[in-house]
Amino acid sequence: MGFFPAQITGSGLSNLVSFAFGGLLGDIFLHLLPETFTQSGTDVLGHGLGLFMGFMMFFMVDKSLRIVLHNPGEKPLNNHNHSHTHEISPDTSAKTLAYLNLISDFAHNITDGLALSSAFYTSQAASYRSTLALLLHELPHQIGDFGLLIQSGFSKRQAIASQFITSSGAYLGVFLGIVIQQGCVLSFTSPKLTSILGYNFSFNDLTMPFTTGGFIYIAFSILPELLEIPPHAANKKATIRFLSDLCFICIGFFSLFYMEMNE
Repeated sequence: MGFFPAQITGSGLSNLVSFAFGGLLGDIFLHLLPETFTQSGTDVLGHGLGLFMGFMMFFMVDKSLRIVLHNPGEKPLNNHNHSHTHEISPDTSAKTLAYLNLISDFAHNITDGLALSSAFYTSQAASYRSTLALLLHELPHQIGDFGLLIQSGFSKRQAIASQFITSSGAYLGVFLGIVIQQGCVLSFTSPKLTSILGYNFSFNDLTMPFTTGGFIYIAFSILPELLEIPPHAANKKATIRFLSDLCFICIGFFSLFYMEMNE
């Protein structure tokens, strides 16, 4: 990310956010959801439950961070008297989204590490192919995430350092994958919960659905920002920005589409 300028503002920042949104949608619809519902170990209801758990976990983290970071003396963002009036400053909301995105990236890198370790246990050719695929798969995703972090108030150095830290999740995933492949499967099975829901929950079964649910929540969080029209923007300028954002959403999505086609 060293070729990016230290400060990104205006339409360039909006385009990066749009690229990130398109990349997230591509990751969700082309990679995470298909892999979630085609993996073995749990039926469709179990996968759906894992998705819900991931989504709700990120919702709870989001709400908790907003409560902690909320300034009671802060004025609402608008003067409407509707019950859904925002009470959180744009900086606080963006900061919360950045933290959630880093958590989601860390969890996603764990699943990448798990997949990579599984490939190495399959064959040497599969390991090389999977390593290259993961590198290509992460490139557009990381570019978009960099824009989100910059927008959230991170400096260029902080954004790069944060992404470097989240990448360590892949090492953790590789380690867990080795443990699982060696037969030491980590299980979070609860007899009481199993008797109620009828499922045996293992780490390997829930990791992908949980991560997918988190990424869906992140995409939901970005969408309102893309729907927002800049204050005092003329209709022509707003339309141009919308078309530009739409273009970068498609670029982000089809970048992932191309990567998935060539895996």
